[in-house]
Amino acid sequence: MLPGSLRLKRQQDFNRVYKRGASAAYPAFVLHRRPNGGGRRFGFSVSKKVGNAVVRNRVRRRFRHAVYGLRELFPDGADYIFVARTAAVNMAFGQLEQELRRAAADSSRGRK
Repeated sequence: MLPGSLRLKRQQDFNRVYKRGASAAYPAFVLHRRPNGGGRRFGFSVSKKVGNAVVRNRVRRRFRHAVYGLRELFPDGADYIFVARTAAVNMAFGQLEQELRRAAADSSRGRK
């Protein structure tokens, strides 16, 4: 599980990333990223469009678990927010990890 020190929790932090950060779209999620001058932190958002509470929580857990395993691939010094898309509901876990690896590679190259 992703430790609390690596997670965005406050609405103020989410708003700061949404308003002043860059975003990139992938099939399973939209990644919002903003430099923070410190370590890396991750936030997760799943809207009601994705499904009911059970589905949204399952998607959020899958994202947290996948990001926990791949967290070292994301560059330090930035906040990341993953906004799940409906494609993430039926996506295989390995496929989700591939998308996250691609997002990490794009982030480290400074793309998107």
